[in-house]
Amino acid sequence: WVDDPAGAWQVWKHPREGAKYLLVGDVASGTAQEEPDKNHRSWSIITVQDRSTYEVMAEYRARIDPHKLGIEMVNAGYYFNNGMLCPENNNYGHVTIRCIVEDQQYPHMFDTTLIGATAKEKEYGFPTKNPVKEHCISALRNAIENMVYHENCKGAVDEMRNSVRNKVGDIVAQTGWLDRMMTRAIGFYVLKFCTLDGSYRESGDES
Repeated sequence: WVDDPAGAWQVWKHPREGAKYLLVGDVASGTAQEEPDKNHRSWSIITVQDRSTYEVMAEYRARIDPHKLGIEMVNAGYYFNNGMLCPENNNYGHVTIRCIVEDQQYPHMFDTTLIGATAKEKEYGFPTKNPVKEHCISALRNAIENMVYHENCKGAVDEMRNSVRNKVGDIVAQTGWLDRMMTRAIGFYVLKFCTLDGSYRESGDES
């Protein structure tokens, strides 16, 4: 690592020997097709969370191509003790997942069937459509209320404070984005309700 105030990574704590980590990815397009004004385009986020203490260890935030985000997740996964990668599998997330599983052949990916999804073929990543999205929001709220959540990023806290329900009951941002908040919400849902070790693939297993 090289200190760079303009860098995309913020690392508050480095991996501990023997510790296990979850890396959640919120995937944006990274291109002007999503929003003509580059200052209003969504960010892609990677959040690294300690699976035993729930602490947020590191965060990546950039407007980056989804394929390149997959490479970034793999590199971070290896650094954080072969951590489990959990990118969202909606929209642009499928590009990131293909990069991780097919191109990079990273062996530790979140199995979508752990949240009750059914598929004819093996699927990886986390779906963020309702009702699962609402379950994630509830998991995050419960973690905050029970004071088991250690957040090191002020930007993530600001997003949570800035989130509201719109007229139809959806969580939206009054201003800015909710990308950081959603990676934390997914993380707490996965850590609370999923048996992660069961979705690890052995190296070289193509299934």
